[in-house]
Amino acid sequence: MGYISDQSGIYDRYAREMENWNSHLEKTKQYISSYILNNHFQTATVLGSGWLLDLPLEFLSLRLQKILLYDVYHPPQIRQKLKKYNCFELITADITGGCMASVYEAVNLYRKSKIKTGIADLKFNGFRPSEETDCYISLNILNQLDMLMIDFLRKQNIYSTEELNTLRTRIQQNHLKTLPKNKSCLITDFEELIFRKEDVPVISKNLLYIELPEGKNIQTWEWLFDTNGSYNKGCKTMFKVIAMEI
Repeated sequence: MGYISDQSGIYDRYAREMENWNSHLEKTKQYISSYILNNHFQTATVLGSGWLLDLPLEFLSLRLQKILLYDVYHPPQIRQKLKKYNCFELITADITGGCMASVYEAVNLYRKSKIKTGIADLKFNGFRPSEETDCYISLNILNQLDMLMIDFLRKQNIYSTEELNTLRTRIQQNHLKTLPKNKSCLITDFEELIFRKEDVPVISKNLLYIELPEGKNIQTWEWLFDTNGSYNKGCKTMFKVIAMEI
């Protein structure tokens, strides 16, 4: 379904856009550091650890006893990088709670027999971490969870746009249910701005298909994601990001 190649693509884009990404990455790290420090946590779960570009590794290694890092794939470079620490544990998991497998099975069934699995019949119930920790961090992943699956399904031409949007909503809702109340931190991009000229956005896209929960310590900032026109052809792309305790 393209998860490994997509993850490689993220790092390649970071290498090209490093100067533009650094502000977003540093703000994310600062938010997490303050969240941990202000609440005196000793252990943490990170959902969507990826390349660890937006995680304050040194701070966490000095401050916390254990950090569980969940993702569908942990690149070999990351496994090697974390060997010098004793507090990080890498856990490979589908943090959609089974949606990836259900979508894959539905596509295979349709290819073989032309039997269409209803969106409501896709079986996934949200993700449950392998053990409890003091806090949970959803790390720039809420909007990313459904993207590759939706792209995969769209290519099969099985579902309507309305059906796919229903699935997006369900995936994002289930992710929020994963985050325990009063001990979670959510960081996500929520709006995409596309520019043809330097400072005039021509398109604005809402990236979330749910209402965000009420939170505290809310901060927002902009992430200049792509300046060379490779993400949206010929255009500059910027994301709006929100961070909150929930």
